[in-house]
Amino acid sequence: MAAFIYKERVNQCYQLKITDPFDELTNCTLKNLATANSVPVEYIIPPFITAVSHFLNKSEINSWGSWYQPSIIYSSTVGFTGTNKTAAMDAVRNAIMDVESANGVAEVQSRINQSATVESLLKQLNNDSRQIQLWDELKTWQSSLGLYKTGAASDYDTTIYLTAYNGGTLKRQTCNSNISIMKPVVNICGMAHPGEICKCLDEERKNSNSNDGLYSRFLMCMPQPEFRDANVTEDTFTDAPSISRLLYVVDKLHKQKKIYIYDTEAKQVAIRYYNEQQQYLRENHSSDTYTSAWEAKNHAITPDFVSTMKEALDRNLNTKEEFIQINLQNAKKSIELSQYFLKHKKLLSGYINSGFIEPMIKSQLVRKILLYPGGLVPCNAITKSTRFTADQVKAEMKMICEFGLGETIHEKPQAGGRLMFILNKISTNNLSLDEIINITSTLSKLA
Repeated sequence: MAAFIYKERVNQCYQLKITDPFDELTNCTLKNLATANSVPVEYIIPPFITAVSHFLNKSEINSWGSWYQPSIIYSSTVGFTGTNKTAAMDAVRNAIMDVESANGVAEVQSRINQSATVESLLKQLNNDSRQIQLWDELKTWQSSLGLYKTGAASDYDTTIYLTAYNGGTLKRQTCNSNISIMKPVVNICGMAHPGEICKCLDEERKNSNSNDGLYSRFLMCMPQPEFRDANVTEDTFTDAPSISRLLYVVDKLHKQKKIYIYDTEAKQVAIRYYNEQQQYLRENHSSDTYTSAWEAKNHAITPDFVSTMKEALDRNLNTKEEFIQINLQNAKKSIELSQYFLKHKKLLSGYINSGFIEPMIKSQLVRKILLYPGGLVPCNAITKSTRFTADQVKAEMKMICEFGLGETIHEKPQAGGRLMFILNKISTNNLSLDEIINITSTLSKLA
């Protein structure tokens, strides 16, 4: 059902394209990898840039002045089941393991982290402050937040990831232990389903004044999948290195911390882009806190590190050079890629130039609820006459209320017993003609 709810948002995302986001050699490498795994190149971009950021060690970009950006990226590729998302993730994960194997890293010392709890992650970071998390299902990671905790204590886990994203010092003190990790580097990439991501983004939007904005930190895209026949082959770029070799070079170049800086022309473009974002924040920071949070976080998540690929590959592996310049061409490519991710996130959140894309909820369950006789719809009356569970019915009832078609109430049965969950449908008796027209329009969308 969720996939159909957000169909219009998905179709809008499918229209967005990006061509050659990196230097020629890197583009060829990714195209080879995409061809081998029958996925669009865009599926590979989020896990790839996350892996690059991981192997930059603790290198930073000094944009200007005293502003330094840590090499940290949270990202997600969004797609339906059966679109080969896992194949794209496995290809990058295997490449990271190849690099670790070449460096003699034992499996138990691997920096590929799948911690089920924040406590486990902190323990790993205390041993090695550079970790990368690759999730076949981003929902698994999301479900781990607050695991074994109740109430407000579950917010603690989210706070750890928010702090880690900014590269700040992580501290955890208990009666039995005291952990302090200076400037940890945690990179995260997960594959996600559109229904789950859209729902999370909708929740952040509706509660933007009180929400922590965890997903505003994620780079995400939902490219159109490719379904290639088995007998269809494509030419590969024989001169392009494998992704394993590419990441190995990045790792070797950054055994010592590097500082990336813009050359004169690149800095002018970067400052112009930054100032445009600042202008947006000045105009919208209080009226639209949700999208303003994206723009604010986009300062930090603009993947300038990816634009360093060409500069890195052109250098000798044994270079002692500490400062490396980013040229104009790669700065422009970085901004283009950043805008690509931002446009996808806006569409997945329902934002378009002409307004907002509301979820389209045309399901059998919604019809059952709306067509139930009378103004009050008990949850148990629907569960008894359908195959849906109480949780599913309650969720749809709450969704109907979000469209302004009623309110949910708890009512004690006259004969006693457990509280009943009830939908109280909106009455048209005292509504104006315009209000009735709006309700009619909404009903046509729902049922």
